[in-house]
Amino acid sequence: MRVLLLLFLTLPALAQEAPPLQDWIQEAIQAGGGVVTVPDGVHTLAEPLVIEDAKKLALRGMGREGCVLRLAKPGPAVIEIRGRCETVELAGLTLQGGGVRMEGGKDIHVRDCLLEFCGGPGVVFVGGNDSGVERCSFRDGHGPALRVAGGAAQILLRGNQINRCPVGVELDQAIACTVVGNEIRGASPAVRVLAGKTAPKHRLLDNGFHASKGDAVVLQPATVELEQARNEVVPAS
Repeated sequence: MRVLLLLFLTLPALAQEAPPLQDWIQEAIQAGGGVVTVPDGVHTLAEPLVIEDAKKLALRGMGREGCVLRLAKPGPAVIEIRGRCETVELAGLTLQGGGVRMEGGKDIHVRDCLLEFCGGPGVVFVGGNDSGVERCSFRDGHGPALRVAGGAAQILLRGNQINRCPVGVELDQAIACTVVGNEIRGASPAVRVLAGKTAPKHRLLDNGFHASKGDAVVLQPATVELEQARNEVVPAS
């Protein structure tokens, strides 16, 4: 794998025109993979970034507190991942005005990111398999923080912090997903499972569900097969 490493001096965290990130992403894809490093700052994007048919590609910020990607006009996604992607990572970024949407692909991971003020879901998997979201924070969203749909299989959602989103995790016709070690506050419900024709056999383990109105976990239909263990439910006071 050729590595395309793009490094920059730290810039003040002020709103500014975005660097040519889409061009850098395309260069890395054409090179067969690599690391695209996003410089610090608040970067305003006219259009979502698109990662398509990528292999062994990482888009990384130099630290999510100082590295912000913001849509000029809020929409469904700041970053779209689609096509025949395999082994793709997003890490160390703050996304504002939209989330991440993944269609298909394998071994795609979002790690150590902050997503806020999303107009819809924070991170969405539509199809694909063996992927996940780990150690991310979500707040003040207008849709599910994490949504897995369209037959996506074996998706790992681990160690995330979710605050003030309508739904914490939504599994909609997904298969064999694991939701483990997450803290979900103020979502109603914290987890919603919508079953398709295939029994999903999801696992909910060691999560904290805080101040949910109504049931913390909602199963539709109620016959969905679901393993639950060591989850803590703290009702609203």
